[in-house]
Amino acid sequence: GTTDGKFELWDSKSSDSDTKPLVSLPAHKGKITSIVQFPHDHYAITTSSDGTLLLWNIERQEIQSTFSGHEGEVLCACISSDSRMVFSGGADKSIRLWNVLGQEKFQFPLAHSDAVSGVKFSSLSESKIVLSASWDKTVKFWDLSRYEEQTTTKPNIYSNGEINCLALSQDSSRFAVGGKNQILKLFSFQSGVTNCEVEQQTEFSVASSINCVIFSAEYYWVACGHESGFNVYDLHSNTLFAQVQIQEISYPSKI
Repeated sequence: GTTDGKFELWDSKSSDSDTKPLVSLPAHKGKITSIVQFPHDHYAITTSSDGTLLLWNIERQEIQSTFSGHEGEVLCACISSDSRMVFSGGADKSIRLWNVLGQEKFQFPLAHSDAVSGVKFSSLSESKIVLSASWDKTVKFWDLSRYEEQTTTKPNIYSNGEINCLALSQDSSRFAVGGKNQILKLFSFQSGVTNCEVEQQTEFSVASSINCVIFSAEYYWVACGHESGFNVYDLHSNTLFAQVQIQEISYPSKI
């Protein structure tokens, strides 16, 4: 996604440093803030500072649905495991639930006291749970069987800066947050995600503000992107596995 609102597709197998995007599609009227791919098919969601989400058919390279309703920037989105529900969070402090046609089905209007910067869906429990993170320095859990907040955790997560990003492991046993205080923190659920009782596992100091975080689907790793590069950590040994420093950005319109 680009700062001028284009949705670009790239060849991930190319090693050519001069590689150009395979296709660059006009998408939003503002910068693209996040991209989320559907679990099992060729669709993706883009979110934008223009206040909308778009559902893309990647194979056809066309927009399938437009999601309108947020007041201000949409900062994050996630997709349910059955690909039937889309969740979004934004600068208006709300979390919204949509169907894939772009119809809003439910919202938590003041989910946080500041912008919602991350949302993640977990269905590995009897109660489907959505996790949300915010610039208000908290992580919250939302029970979709009752459409209410289950509990709030604020275990000294970010006392000196907002949470910019949230990641949930594939087995829903751990989550990670990163933000302006340059610390990546990992937490585990003591009795499963349904119980929502958490304890801190570990933390890593990073060179600059953390903008994104992701768990590896194949290895026991977690990676984070920050303003000067990205780091990969081995969670078996709680050590830095790999580090890349970005010296020059070839395409300054990328985010």
